[in-house]
Amino acid sequence: MAPEIERIRNEADYEQALDEIEGFFACEPVPGTPEAARFDALARVIAAYEAENWPIEPEQAHGGRSDQTESRPATKTARR
Repeated sequence: MAPEIERIRNEADYEQALDEIEGFFACEPVPGTPEAARFDALARVIAAYEAENWPIEPEQAHGGRSDQTESRPATKTARR
């Protein structure tokens, strides 16, 4: 088993962590095993690296833009 990683320092570390965690998706580790602990550690450091390097702005989180959320006049629907 690979040693515990504390953080991802650069793009090469990030790619290595992604390659390693990908294997766990094909064969999910059993909870409570060293493999499950490794999966959890990789997921944490990958998420931290992504949040630090590619933060999601609040308007990106829901797919809208702030200029699209301003109030607009109500439209009337046609009656038949």
